[in-house]
Amino acid sequence: MTSDPPVHHHVLHLGRRRRPRPGAIGVPIERRLAYLRELRPDAAALNMGSMNYAKWSARRREFVFSTVFENSFETIMTFVKEMGELGLEDNFYLPDGSMARSNGELVARARRLTEDVGRRVAGVPEARERLGVAS
Repeated sequence: MTSDPPVHHHVLHLGRRRRPRPGAIGVPIERRLAYLRELRPDAAALNMGSMNYAKWSARRREFVFSTVFENSFETIMTFVKEMGELGLEDNFYLPDGSMARSNGELVARARRLTEDVGRRVAGVPEARERLGVAS
C-alpha cells in the first residue's frame, strides 16, 4: 500500500473499486494525509487502533518479522477531522452470528448497547462538535 497521491490518482482514474487506505508502516502522518487532501476520495478506510504484525517461523522458532502499525488516538482524530465523515464497513457480525446487512443495523446495535449500559447517545450535531468534524 502506498500513500503517494500520484499512485492513488492513477487508481481512482482507472475506476477500480478498492478503497484507498491512508496507512503504511513508518510513513509520517503528513504523507499519509497527502492523498486525502489532494484527491478527496469518496471512501477510504481508517483503522481505529494500532496493529501488531508478525510472522512466526516454526523452523527457526522465532519471529522473522515483527512490527507495530501505530495509529494512536491523536492520529485517528487527525484523520477523522481530515476525512470529515465517518461510517462503518459492512463486514461486522451481530451477536447472533449473522453478518450485519448495513451500517444502519450496526448503528442501531451500537445505540442499544450504549443505552443498555446507561449511557446517552449523542445526536449528530453533538457528535460532530465533540469530534471537531464540520457539518
